[in-house]
Amino acid sequence: SMVYIGMKFVSRISLVFLLIVFLAVAMMVLGLLLMAGGMWNPEGVLPGSLEENLKPSYEKDLDTGVTPDYAFLIALFFPSTTGIMAGANRSGILKNPGRSIPKGTLGAISMTTVIYMATVWMFGAIVANESLKSNKLVASSVAWPDSIPVGLGIIMSCVGAALQSLAGAPQLLKSMANDKHIGFLAPFGTKARDDEPKRAILFTTCLASLFCLAGNVNYITPIITMFFLAMYGTINLSCFISGYLKSPGFRPKWKYFHWGAALMGALMCMILMFVISVLYAFIAVALACFIGIYIRSIREKKEWGSAVVGFR
Repeated sequence: SMVYIGMKFVSRISLVFLLIVFLAVAMMVLGLLLMAGGMWNPEGVLPGSLEENLKPSYEKDLDTGVTPDYAFLIALFFPSTTGIMAGANRSGILKNPGRSIPKGTLGAISMTTVIYMATVWMFGAIVANESLKSNKLVASSVAWPDSIPVGLGIIMSCVGAALQSLAGAPQLLKSMANDKHIGFLAPFGTKARDDEPKRAILFTTCLASLFCLAGNVNYITPIITMFFLAMYGTINLSCFISGYLKSPGFRPKWKYFHWGAALMGALMCMILMFVISVLYAFIAVALACFIGIYIRSIREKKEWGSAVVGFR
């Protein structure tokens, strides 16, 4: 319902969620530091050392019956880094997207990378391996002086991420529908550029809710990761082709852009897809090819041309 009200409301309420998450992270880090100094002994959490957490120690998940490996854990963690596209997905409503998106995206990547790396190393150096495996809410258990704000921060982080996704995806769907690239998406378009995509919001909400019925995020996360990688790979591939051929319609304002970085990003996404799951990778690639062929069949009528022609 909050997303349905409008993007401005989502942006304002997201600031409240962000402040709660920052408070939760601060209390969690403080608890870990006090625990390392012997001044805090949280209930249900055993102290440990870095040595016992450096080596792999995979055990079967009692809920799914699956013994994870390194590739599976990458697929499980990857969706937590996908918020970097939030600015690009909302480029249509930004006053100066050419200036805001690069700074906002790089700032978000830098901040989240520092937080992720710091917390992973701190938990690995301070908390016992047994506690990390058995206590799924260990982040709130180690918090000082109380675990409730961290539990609330976890909830706000999940709700905030869901709101950002449900706010960005409909805008992207609306733009695709308005561009008339894919004919069957036409019902999700809007008459005016600034209109809220009501039907797109309802569709994405229903679609997201349907997959949540799986009951365990471990079942659907690898699939989500695969399509995120496919999306990032095609975006990088598009930037590589446009940059390498010096397409007149492609003029990135970011002065450090180079087509070589885009090519490397596309290759890395493709390699990571097959490392995680060969089957899911083939399905994602086949679906992307099908969409590409479909759009190419429409291009004959609309005379858009193709950047790939430049390679001939």
